[in-house]
Amino acid sequence: MNKAKLIVVIGFLVAFAAGGSAGLLVQPPPAPREPGSWLTRELSLTPEQHAQMKEIWSTAMGDAWRRTSEQRRAVKDQTQAAVRELLTEEQRARYDAIMQEQEQKYAELSNQRRDAFAAAREKTRQILTDEQRARYDELTAKRGDAGGHGPWPGGGRPPHANPPEAPRTHGPKND
Repeated sequence: MNKAKLIVVIGFLVAFAAGGSAGLLVQPPPAPREPGSWLTRELSLTPEQHAQMKEIWSTAMGDAWRRTSEQRRAVKDQTQAAVRELLTEEQRARYDAIMQEQEQKYAELSNQRRDAFAAAREKTRQILTDEQRARYDELTAKRGDAGGHGPWPGGGRPPHANPPEAPRTHGPKND
């Protein structure tokens, strides 16, 4: 009896899987997406409205990014300074060494990311026609960001991102 039930269950699962697979095969491919954001499509924005919306949100996101980034950095620096105050001279020296090692690791990761994006930019140039490549180079020159990273023209930072920061120290030295 158990063997018969098992065979029926397996047969049902195989039939169910076959039906599901067949259903996927006969489904039409999804329609190509229209250019623009989902909000542009949902609200049927005009090209002018789309441009205005993009400017509004680009500015808002840039300001928010910059403001919260600065606030996070300030909180981090305050916390590190408070921790340093709790430490003995010997512990501070070890803490500072750990923080320096962390900065070096972050720098290495940044270099790896920069190199990956540089390779992606070069691959991008290789797939473009001569006309497209000329336009791409023109856009990258306008950005003045040949060494940046990201998918934006020239591989630079998104328009809302804050400028690259200088190396930081980790709180005041109390030696």
